[in-house]
Amino acid sequence: ESLAQLEKNPFAEDFAQPITDVSEQEETNVVLQAWNKMLESVRNQAARAKTLADMVSGITYHIALMDLDAATELLQKTEDTDLHGQFTAIILFLKTYRPFLPKTLFVKEDDEADDTETLDS
Repeated sequence: ESLAQLEKNPFAEDFAQPITDVSEQEETNVVLQAWNKMLESVRNQAARAKTLADMVSGITYHIALMDLDAATELLQKTEDTDLHGQFTAIILFLKTYRPFLPKTLFVKEDDEADDTETLDS
């Protein structure tokens, strides 16, 4: 079967031959090292993206609940990113205008559970 494959694909012969030339082996090692570095870089970027997504998710969760102190605390624990300034501005804006916003915006999770129980009754 392998002979039939070689006949169909003349380029396969090049890959079927073991590397005996030292320069080809060194070239292969350089290419493999480059691929490994690129793979490591992609893994690091993926981990950083997940960390950033978790941070954004946590902060927006607290902002949606209008729990601005918890959002500020979480923001202070995270590393400085491009989004850090925007979240700081949003939280500062909401804290500044908090006295002018309806109190119903500032409901905590425990209060929400109580409200749904009363609505269901």
